Amino acid sequence: MLPLLHLAHRLSLHGLTITIVITPKNLTYLSSLLSSHPSSITSLILFSLLTLPSLPESKTSKTSATLVELSALPGSHVFKSNHLPSLFRLYKKSDPDWEFIKDLKLANTKNWGCVFNSFDAFEGEYMDYLKKKLSHDWIFGVGPLNLPSPENLGSESDLNERLLTWLDECPKASVVYVWFGSQKLLKREQMEALALGLEKSGTRFVWVVKTGSTQAREDEFENVPDGFEEQVASRGLVIREWAPQVSILNHEAVGGFLSHCGWNSVLEGIVGGVVILA
Repeated sequence: MLPLLHLAHRLSLHGLTITIVITPKNLTYLSSLLSSHPSSITSLILFSLLTLPSLPESKTSKTSATLVELSALPGSHVFKSNHLPSLFRLYKKSDPDWEFIKDLKLANTKNWGCVFNSFDAFEGEYMDYLKKKLSHDWIFGVGPLNLPSPENLGSESDLNERLLTWLDECPKASVVYVWFGSQKLLKREQMEALALGLEKSGTRFVWVVKTGSTQAREDEFENVPDGFEEQVASRGLVIREWAPQVSILNHEAVGGFLSHCGWNSVLEGIVGGVVILA
């Protein structure tokens, strides 16, 4: 969602009038954007239950080690089938819900043009491939979209003053930033392994931990091992709330980013000029 808000900001600077369709719980993400562009950007709020009929039921799919070769793509990449996006792994032929989703995706190729949150120097060969595949040149890399946007776009949270003050006191490029995204909870054994690695590394770090539900915490997801924070208090911070990732990655004290490599994180790491450990 955030890259789309950044794109809306960019487009509004060129005099376009924009309507953003959104559900009530996500409306807070628009606050700073609407206040920055009161005359050019408006919101259209749906009652969120209306969106449910267009979504397929959640289905469990068996993962497989079968290799899938995408020979037409530059580089002829080969993936394990369970490494492909969930849209491909869960798709069921002849299922009405999934056929509807597939038709929507294919309809996108018939648009006048496509914009991507990427840039030519990074993925130019893939955008050239799309131009050839779609038989037109209306393929645009407009990213990284977060560069010219208001720094606090998409969140009401204030920058964590304690965090930034702590970074100010650290030597240049001495801190590793750790964040694995908001889409998947880490299990207890994964958290313990990560904590042990950070402890034995001897390096400074900022570790952002997703705040899961009460049930998730009871099931031992995303729980930092007991005593870990006290053991590393002199050189590490554990953050359990929203963290200003763009500000962190652009701080001169941060030299590395331990990441799950979600697209937002990849682009923000590139903009910050930090080494990404995938």
